[in-house]
Amino acid sequence: MTVSIGMPIADEEQPGRAWICPFRIRGIRDEPVRTIFGVDAMQALILALHTLPTELRSVAREESGSFPDSDEDLGLTHACAVHLGAGDR
Repeated sequence: MTVSIGMPIADEEQPGRAWICPFRIRGIRDEPVRTIFGVDAMQALILALHTLPTELRSVAREESGSFPDSDEDLGLTHACAVHLGAGDR
């Protein structure tokens, strides 16, 4: 599987008020490009990173698959928790 995260761009419909970060999961089945909105480029990127663990678990569950070492999201949940200051919770 390949996870691609695009560069956040300003939302043309709400210039100066919203940003969009595209992402896509490819491999087992090709998912469409999805987008996450944020109030700025950094928030849009962080929200995309926080969404990926849920999306990856969903793909694995629907395809009756799993990830290496039973890590269903390739460590992204842990990275998000550390970013939010939650440590290993």
